Amino acid sequence: MKFAHLADCHLGGWRDEKLKRIGHESFRMAINECIRRSVDFAVLSGDLFNTSVPSIDSLKHAVKELKRLRDSSIPCYVITGSHDHSPSGKTMIEVLEEAGLVINVMKVEGERLCLTTDSKTGVKLAGVYGRRLGLEREDYASLDMSEALNASGFKIFLFHTALEEFKPEDLKHVECQSYEELPKGFNYYAGGHVHYLLQKKINNGALLTYPGALFPNNFKELEEFKMGHFYIVNEDLEFEDVWLPIKEVASRTINLGGMRPIEAEEKILKEIKKLECEDRIVLLRIEGAIIEGKTSDIDLNRIDKELADAYAVLKNTSKLQVAEEQKEMMIEEENPDNIERRMVEEKLDDEKKREIASILIDTLVLEKGEGEKNHDFEERVLTTAIEGLKLGDIAYDEDKKNRA
Repeated sequence: MKFAHLADCHLGGWRDEKLKRIGHESFRMAINECIRRSVDFAVLSGDLFNTSVPSIDSLKHAVKELKRLRDSSIPCYVITGSHDHSPSGKTMIEVLEEAGLVINVMKVEGERLCLTTDSKTGVKLAGVYGRRLGLEREDYASLDMSEALNASGFKIFLFHTALEEFKPEDLKHVECQSYEELPKGFNYYAGGHVHYLLQKKINNGALLTYPGALFPNNFKELEEFKMGHFYIVNEDLEFEDVWLPIKEVASRTINLGGMRPIEAEEKILKEIKKLECEDRIVLLRIEGAIIEGKTSDIDLNRIDKELADAYAVLKNTSKLQVAEEQKEMMIEEENPDNIERRMVEEKLDDEKKREIASILIDTLVLEKGEGEKNHDFEERVLTTAIEGLKLGDIAYDEDKKNRA
């Protein structure tokens, strides 16, 4: 017995049309590998799409490839991820399941989590979906897992959530659930949501893995992984890394500290001439503090023209700044945060109102972490506000009402 473990396809996720096409191509290549290697089945641990209402192009592509998988007698077992869900709880996965292209293994009768049995291998599968704000934690607490715990044979559990013990650095500010909250008794725990590669033995020899994204989902992931990835796993819990090379990635970090804008431009041009760029994805991380003018004085359009032969060009300028800005930030009175807090104290005479305002200020000044996805940053901001204002129960009750 062998199966493929995929996660976080995020079809349609890139705004850049060329990179969006590569995301689609990675999915096609993964399906090709599943068919070529004659896997018995595939599991997909959430976020097939990047949104609950995917574009027609992304939906057509998913249907075409999943149909190829089905026509090759390879069933695809799935759960929905936080990106797949809408606020109402509806998801395009329901449509794909109705068409016979996937099988959703989060089956619940009353409060009991039921097992789905693969007819060819006898493997039993179950899963719990991922939801925005990590609200799936409440489902883990309320579901009856006894059927899964007591069943015999090889069992796979699909989940789409970050785990506190294994979370990466860019999620250090996010409170996650413990792997101890996952149901016991499974042989393989197929993770999704966190875009990194992890393999850990837990619970008396069971294997827990994250396969990463099927194609990198942002600048940092392209820098680190350069291509998509998934696992092939057998009944002995031996796993094989499957990489999906499509376009080569050329990257360069360029520090412009102490330079004037025209000098900075010339340095960038000099550095990119050292790169092999033709038909590649080019990543330029531009940083440092220039000593005069504005960062916008650096003509990045000129850089794009020099890279006309590249397949796609991405520039990260989040750490490019003006030296004087750093000095101004050190002057307390000019710190916008301090000004806002002083205004709150002057305008609000009620202690409770000042407390609420202070919590909101603390939330709104949160900064996006290096490599943190927009979706995860938005969730962190919302979670911080909800926890600070003690609105967690209200948010959960509203979510339950929407799903009902």
